[in-house]
Amino acid sequence: MGNHQELKKFIQHTLGCGCPAEVFSKIIYEKKQGGVWDGRINVGDRLLVYIVHVDSENDLSNTIARTMESGVTERNTKKFNRFRLVLVTSNHRELSKSAEKTFCESKLFDEKTHLHLLSQEEIQAID
Repeated sequence: MGNHQELKKFIQHTLGCGCPAEVFSKIIYEKKQGGVWDGRINVGDRLLVYIVHVDSENDLSNTIARTMESGVTERNTKKFNRFRLVLVTSNHRELSKSAEKTFCESKLFDEKTHLHLLSQEEIQAID
């Protein structure tokens, strides 16, 4: 799993988070096989990130629905400011339009939710 500096770089540069510096004093990264997410990052109890691997368009709709429900519920319950869903896929170019559409059409989508499609290489430093 990534160290603190790699996680901070990933959050700031890869995901484009503009969180204040003090938020980065606490970064907790958990990995899990199975369940709603494969990786979960808590940044200063303000930003919640779920990392989920998805490989086909068939899985896309269910994966986004499941993770949005879990992530937005956790964000609201634990009073995080933002929830970011990171979908890791080998074919993100092919899935990007349908992923964006499904994400934005979710009843849980709001200005505090963000979607990122990344390749395995882009998350390699933290994985």
